[in-house]
Amino acid sequence: MVPEVALLICLVAMCASLWMSLRLDRIRIRRHFAAMGASVQSQRWLPFGRGWIGSLHETIYRVRCVDRDGKPMVAIVRTSVLTGVHVDETTPLAE
Repeated sequence: MVPEVALLICLVAMCASLWMSLRLDRIRIRRHFAAMGASVQSQRWLPFGRGWIGSLHETIYRVRCVDRDGKPMVAIVRTSVLTGVHVDETTPLAE
């Protein structure tokens, strides 16, 4: 096989793997907040969020949501396939 073709195949596989991982993370986060009675408004991946050095297999997100009482809030969330979803901190938003 030509080295350029092998490199291209590896790059495509890595990009597809990252895309699928982020997609599954987003689904996992939505289900976690829905189980708490909250609805997720937006999610943003934080590749260099606070604590990213020590979290080898976890992805960090900033999640804007509305809790079951209708109050908007922002949460910093870590997630992975093996550990599930962990909410590091939540901050209520002024309406």
